Amino acid sequence: MERKLSKAEFKALYFQHSTPYSGWTLEYWNTFFENEVGQEYFVYASEDPEAKRMFIRSEGNKHCIFFLDEEAEESLFDFPGKD
Repeated sequence: MERKLSKAEFKALYFQHSTPYSGWTLEYWNTFFENEVGQEYFVYASEDPEAKRMFIRSEGNKHCIFFLDEEAEESLFDFPGKD
């Protein structure tokens, strides 16, 4: 279920789930989100308690945080012909 967030709520969620080696850093936030205006922010809440890895999908002015479990994360990067 997707739920709309304020930019402040989105930022708090982003930093709550960022980890040192995840790539979700302050520098990334500042580059892609901090100075943006007219954007919409959402979170997609998974019902899977194992879905703990944060991902962000951006399309135009819409940004959505979502979470995947380890298996779903691995399959996200599967594509035909991958060894």
